[in-house]
Amino acid sequence: MPDGPIQTCRDAPILKERGQREVFCGLTSIIWLHRKMQDAFFLVVGSRTCAHLLQSAAGVMIFAEPRFGTAILEETDLAGMADAQDELDREVNRLLSRRPDIKQLFLVGSCPSEVIKLDLAKAAERLTQKFAPSVRV
Repeated sequence: MPDGPIQTCRDAPILKERGQREVFCGLTSIIWLHRKMQDAFFLVVGSRTCAHLLQSAAGVMIFAEPRFGTAILEETDLAGMADAQDELDREVNRLLSRRPDIKQLFLVGSCPSEVIKLDLAKAAERLTQKFAPSVRV
């Protein structure tokens, strides 16, 4: 038997991590990833809240041309009046024509229910076929 008192979960010290590790949204991990993967671009499909979160987490202004962005769902998308896959294709086309240095494009879904319904894996396959071999989605 150990010499000291037996520690239970109640007695154990609470370990805390401070700084950027304490976040409420997994999207902020994109900031770390985009710094590690120099030829990649992370396109988050989400809302304006997602865009503001990423921008503030990175500490950059929009004109700084970071390697992440947000395809914002507009009112017509939310109402189901626009084909979200066509909208996504249009945004990716625009992005890749503006940024020819992108070699890998990651489509990242966020938490609004409209985004969860999108099949981003299928969109990635379709876009990879379209832009291969110069860009992998």
